[in-house]
Amino acid sequence: MEAKFLDIGGSKTLRLAARESAEAAIEGALPLPAGIRLGDIEPLCAAARVEAAAATAHDGRIDIEGKLKVSVIFRNAVREMIPSGDGADNANEDTAAAEKGGAFTSGAAFKYSIACDAAREGMRAEVTAYVTSCTLSAAGELMLSAVAGLDCAVYDTSPLPMLNGIDGAECEMKHECICTCTETLIGQSETDFETETALPAGTEPLFASGECSVRSVTPGGDTAIIEGQLCLDLLLCSRAGLTAHAVQFPFTIEAELDSRAEGDAYATVSLKDIYISPADASSGIAAVRARLAVSIYQTEQSETAICTDAFIPYHSCQMQTESASIMQRMRRKTFRYTLSENIPLPDGTDGAKSAICCAAMPYVTTAEVKNGVLSIEGIITLNCALRTAEPNALTFASQLPFLCETQYTGADADAADASVKCLSCTLMLTGGMLTAECVLELSAVPYTLTGMTIVSAAGEAEPVKRQRAIIVYFASANETRFDVAKRYSLPVSSIAAGGDTLCEGEKLTFLC
Repeated sequence: MEAKFLDIGGSKTLRLAARESAEAAIEGALPLPAGIRLGDIEPLCAAARVEAAAATAHDGRIDIEGKLKVSVIFRNAVREMIPSGDGADNANEDTAAAEKGGAFTSGAAFKYSIACDAAREGMRAEVTAYVTSCTLSAAGELMLSAVAGLDCAVYDTSPLPMLNGIDGAECEMKHECICTCTETLIGQSETDFETETALPAGTEPLFASGECSVRSVTPGGDTAIIEGQLCLDLLLCSRAGLTAHAVQFPFTIEAELDSRAEGDAYATVSLKDIYISPADASSGIAAVRARLAVSIYQTEQSETAICTDAFIPYHSCQMQTESASIMQRMRRKTFRYTLSENIPLPDGTDGAKSAICCAAMPYVTTAEVKNGVLSIEGIITLNCALRTAEPNALTFASQLPFLCETQYTGADADAADASVKCLSCTLMLTGGMLTAECVLELSAVPYTLTGMTIVSAAGEAEPVKRQRAIIVYFASANETRFDVAKRYSLPVSSIAAGGDTLCEGEKLTFLC
């Protein structure tokens, strides 16, 4: 007799070895662009996001490397008093007219190690990284102090043999079906996007940042059509001072595929570069030029039958098993949620006149599926800047918790790999009340973890001597025909019953 085996290692039977989380403090000097001196600017607010992060598993630890992209909005530290148009003595109008500023993007790299007893060299490690706080200070240099949340998963990708039969013998095997949804990269590309937008009267664009939202993906042949929206937050300058302005542009992208999509497809579009400039001096129209990065994934639902128990009828054979925690991923769900909340003002802010700008940094804390509802909880960190009667702006940070729910078709799941991005954030100061309205896009892949015992090897089989007898057997709760057949070392077909799963107390009569 010779046992046959299948290797079930791979993406369709993910074996989770460990999950670890940590917070990494990132501090250091931010490089300033050419032509900008720290003494000439007053930083108003900053937004940071993790532009790239990679994790590597080693014995007993996970090493993470990443890069922060930091956008800084500032106004000029020195402002001239400009007389009003009618020559009246109006200090408020003079101050507003003199307010100038701008924005720039800088970056900071970071490295971090997380202790993980289960991690081993060669295992696959994944990390989700996000920024929970970001502050700036001036001490001879522009100093960044940020905290990045790191959620890591380590998977055992080593070969895992599973019994698939025995040549020369009738082998009875018990299987449990594992269903999972995989996302396989089938295309990556970059494309240019150009458009124009009308600006509010009397304003000039200084800076733009934003996010992309995908509405639909239609694969066909060697290409896929992606429709979505480019959401931009603009920093504008006028006689009234600096102000924020949100705009959205629909886009349609035809992206090439490396291989044909056999089923459904999922895509991400990210904003790599963005430029905005006046089309001409007097038209009130701005030209927008963006560079978009596109990634397309094929989504496939698959089933794998796992051999969890086995025996050879009429023989004594020791089966060896391995325990594994198998991750079953479900289909991705992406949806939008609009959050409008009042923000408590810090003490001593009675002189606040209007909002200048804000930077939103959302992140997810928990996600689950219960009773057909996908729930995602998280926090939005807001860096706010308000205009006051004093020369200096009022800047402060606030945190808004959120709970977003949507219908989900699928089984319950105790957790989900979820992410969130802010498509737009508007700050309004009315009657001494500060209100933030944020449009969030959330994406989640719910999953369950199933602890399984997998038959990975078979010992020598020895015939069992027995005396023939008629057995009258009463089934226990949750017992199956396989369980009874294994108890008496008989073929499963010899156990006559109404179904594979037996009722408690069900009477069976068979020849042993």
